[in-house]
Amino acid sequence: MAGITDLIAAGKELGVFQFYLPFIITFAIIYGILTKAKIFGEGSKNINLIVALARARFVMAYTPVGPAAIELSTFISNLFAGTLLIVLTIIAFLA
Repeated sequence: MAGITDLIAAGKELGVFQFYLPFIITFAIIYGILTKAKIFGEGSKNINLIVALARARFVMAYTPVGPAAIELSTFISNLFAGTLLIVLTIIAFLA
């Protein structure tokens, strides 16, 4: 019977913590913000889903990994991270 340490080791080996988990967390945050803000109007779950998937993919694709990161991707990921932090702070104070 596999223990929790074996499960975590297998997840680390498969890249769950490096790729899948950050993607899901980013997607959930963006989808939640779009749904709560109702930017595209009432009943726009499909549009929110598409925009959140595209944005989460963009964040994962342009997040710098390693020393050879491109400066533009570093700038874009830092800009998005800062913007996300500000938006979440505002939502926390409004809620």
